[in-house]
Amino acid sequence: MGWLYERSLYTKDVNWVVHEIFEYDITKANISMLLQYGYITPNEFKMYSEMPKLQRQIAIGRLQKIQTYNNAIQKGLEHARKELFTLNNIKDEETISIKKDAVYVIRRLNVTDFGNIHFTLRGRYSIFMNIMGLEIYFYYDEVNDTYDIEVKGINDSVLYKHEPFMSILCNALKKVQQGNVQAAIQYIMDIRTKYVSKELPTEYYREFHRGSWYSLANCSYYADELTEEEKVSLKKYISTIYNDTFLTKFLSFLIEMEFTR
Repeated sequence: MGWLYERSLYTKDVNWVVHEIFEYDITKANISMLLQYGYITPNEFKMYSEMPKLQRQIAIGRLQKIQTYNNAIQKGLEHARKELFTLNNIKDEETISIKKDAVYVIRRLNVTDFGNIHFTLRGRYSIFMNIMGLEIYFYYDEVNDTYDIEVKGINDSVLYKHEPFMSILCNALKKVQQGNVQAAIQYIMDIRTKYVSKELPTEYYREFHRGSWYSLANCSYYADELTEEEKVSLKKYISTIYNDTFLTKFLSFLIEMEFTR
């Protein structure tokens, strides 16, 4: 077993992984740590648990301003990860990423409960990609013809704005999961041609990064939102550079996959 559990933030230094990936998160992580180490009582834990999410976040935020409480949470998280890694004998090469109270690994884990601390299986993915500062986790449910995509690096509160562009990625990754990487390559090549020719709806041209804006070519103007009229009148001025660079990198990873199978 390695020492990755000591890292509160970690991402495997690879471009992509095609393999089953399992995401385990600690349920109610902060207050679970405080309960585990005696900083709050079971009744207080119940009280915080039953609060609306925003109210709970505010209340726990106040507790974390107390240095001893904050230290207990941080040390508790590391200890919880150590327990998870040790008792499941998780090796470094099996770890895709660590996000404080969440661990992404390439196999199911048998031991996930440690006293008041419970790691819950939150997600299952088939493909991981690390592109231009974004971590992408993807799974296609063939039975229900639905997909699940998680993006680390763009706030969840604005991620929905990227659904048009993400649909391109999902269409390609679906083909990869089904074992047809060549079809994914051809699809991205075709979509790039349409993309740079501005043949797609304006919504596809929102830049796929944490800023989540439209960038107008040859000037320093950025727009968070466009009216329906502006989507038509300004479309020819919207820059394609950032997202086209992203698609180019995405395509290069697909080609790597095809030639390393």
